[in-house]
Amino acid sequence: MNAACTLPAANVREMFLDVRGLAPPEPMQRVLEALAQLPPRAALVVRIHREPLLLFQLIDPDGWSRSSRELAANDWQICIWRGARDG
Repeated sequence: MNAACTLPAANVREMFLDVRGLAPPEPMQRVLEALAQLPPRAALVVRIHREPLLLFQLIDPDGWSRSSRELAANDWQICIWRGARDG
């Protein structure tokens, strides 16, 4: 699954979360809960049924970095990791 991610380094540990098909706001809640527990030098790799623009608006100001890619119709992969200022 990591082929679609653009991560900051090759030695980043990936944590996986699949929230496809869950009704709002559950996907965003699960992602935020996972980010709160994400260890240093790790990235959260999320599979979701659409690009989560509202989630991006919430995490971008907090210094999270991210990449996203549409794999197929209604199938997105989002990679989120701590920004450079967080080490």
